[in-house]
Amino acid sequence: MADAPAVTGFLFQLSLWDVALSLPLTVLGLVATFIQATRARRTAEAARIAAVGAQNRMSRSHMLILLPQLQRLEDDLDSAIKEGETKLILQYLSAWRWQAGQAKQILEHEPSPNTKAIRSMNKSIALATKTKLDLVAAGASGSGAPALTTITRPLSEAIAAATSEMGALSQMYARDGGNPDDINA
Repeated sequence: MADAPAVTGFLFQLSLWDVALSLPLTVLGLVATFIQATRARRTAEAARIAAVGAQNRMSRSHMLILLPQLQRLEDDLDSAIKEGETKLILQYLSAWRWQAGQAKQILEHEPSPNTKAIRSMNKSIALATKTKLDLVAAGASGSGAPALTTITRPLSEAIAAATSEMGALSQMYARDGGNPDDINA
């Protein structure tokens, strides 16, 4: 039994060494964990920024495709109005509402939305709906060509304003190379 205090003393010294060695290793493990977590956070943030940038570039590319289509619809609508082709006008109005709605959605989700262009698009879409209803009502009453130009004049002006705004945006999109942070409302 005389060896019991020696064994207890040895075990006590061993546990002190264990604490003395494990504490720095624990701190080192915590530091390594913190460094890895910081790197992971930075990597995740960089990936998020890259994804948002790619999404914005895709939206802008889609907008650059939509703009000539909107301008073409404006020209087609003007021609149909001059020729008195109510059926064509109704088709072009539906196409305008659809494509202008897509363009408006893209504009609304820009990092810096151009409120003037959005308002122009909203106005043209609303007038396209109203004009379509007015044309259908006028067709039922048998009104002629003078009524056609009177009914469509506010719409034509709204579409011209919208395509003008969109043309200016198109030039900025092309000039800025798709960088969404370079264009302000």
